Amino acid sequence: MRFWDSMPRPARAAVATWLALCFIILAARSLGCIPMVASWGGSAVIIFGMPRSDMAQPRSLIGGHILSTLIGLGLVTLLGTSLWVGVLGCSCALAAMLVTRTVHSPAGSNPLIIAAINPDWRFLLIPMLPAALFLSLSHWLFLKADAERSP
Repeated sequence: MRFWDSMPRPARAAVATWLALCFIILAARSLGCIPMVASWGGSAVIIFGMPRSDMAQPRSLIGGHILSTLIGLGLVTLLGTSLWVGVLGCSCALAAMLVTRTVHSPAGSNPLIIAAINPDWRFLLIPMLPAALFLSLSHWLFLKADAERSP
């Protein structure tokens, strides 16, 4: 832990981002899933770069990703895949996140990604839910390490 404590905060945030995303990508690939790196990368920037912000909290991180993924999957199921369905999904996801107080900006891209790759409904359970939970756990560990470093 001494090495971690000696690192400046931007370096710790960068290392935490790298470790979390590498783990998620390796886990997703080992399960035969398409790693959805775009929105998870944005999530990592928020949870490690602005760890105390509202968007970094589990309610927004997990809730935003799950809600927008459900919306994306639902719209693609009903309307098919196209860029316009993805745009509609992004708009609907934002409205739903605002209503439920789960706004997490990277999650807003999930419907666009879903419209582009056209996964089935299992995409919600693997890789989306485990990745959101892992990022939330990583965020908690990062905050705990920072708290132990504070005077």
